[in-house]
Amino acid sequence: MIIKDSRIIKLTDEFKEFALSCQRLHPAYVRHISMKLAHTQRVCEELHGLALDLNFEPDVSLEPGGNDFFLAYISALFHDIGRFEQITRFGTFLDVVSADHAKLSIDTIKREGFIDFLPEMEVALILKIILFHNKPHLPGNLTRREFILAALLRDSDKLDIWQTVLNEENDDAFDAILDGGLQDTAEIPKKILEDIFHGRIAKLSDVTNKNGLRLLRCGWIFDTNFPATMKKIQNRGYITSTLDLLPDFDKKLELQHTLENYIEKKIMLVS
Repeated sequence: MIIKDSRIIKLTDEFKEFALSCQRLHPAYVRHISMKLAHTQRVCEELHGLALDLNFEPDVSLEPGGNDFFLAYISALFHDIGRFEQITRFGTFLDVVSADHAKLSIDTIKREGFIDFLPEMEVALILKIILFHNKPHLPGNLTRREFILAALLRDSDKLDIWQTVLNEENDDAFDAILDGGLQDTAEIPKKILEDIFHGRIAKLSDVTNKNGLRLLRCGWIFDTNFPATMKKIQNRGYITSTLDLLPDFDKKLELQHTLENYIEKKIMLVS
């Protein structure tokens, strides 16, 4: 999938150069910044693919004269740029013990002036999409256009996070970067299990070990917005692969059926 928009190419180059400059200033965090740089590139690819799956072509807009694919893509490009300041300033990627990385991203975008050349309305929309990309839920007062663009970023972000954490599950150093060193004990947090069985997104504050974090990510399907995203989750086996990492427990099979049935129903909505 080749991006031909000269503005996207320019901003992508500027984003990469900014990441490299952060690495030069903070050599102790080269790996951390590289990880987020690679994540951003993959989220942009996921968003591009998902947009095509939704027939959301680069020249299609939700409003007359709009610029929506470009706005969605640039939101993906800059959604985690605040992670560079977060890791170099606080030494962690955990918002709960540092700062909201979405707000840090907005601060960085404004400070560096990356998108100052765009109309004010477009800048405001990009910043709004970024602000809500990491929140538990999207607010109910968004316009249809705002919701779709924000949902595109949220779904794309989750798709890559699922793949990334599964790829690096046995890398202790990587795990410590992402989860703050949670213990890999056999406990299955009951509150998170209860949330999933009731179709609710679990709270990070209820996570007490790695199994809790794995379950929380399974519950992300309740905040997945497009059937096309659900199909990718199903085809890539994210739920099965995540549950395979859990020890056996009484309701494990029931849990798997609950999650898989939910995904299947969402996919069938457009079949």
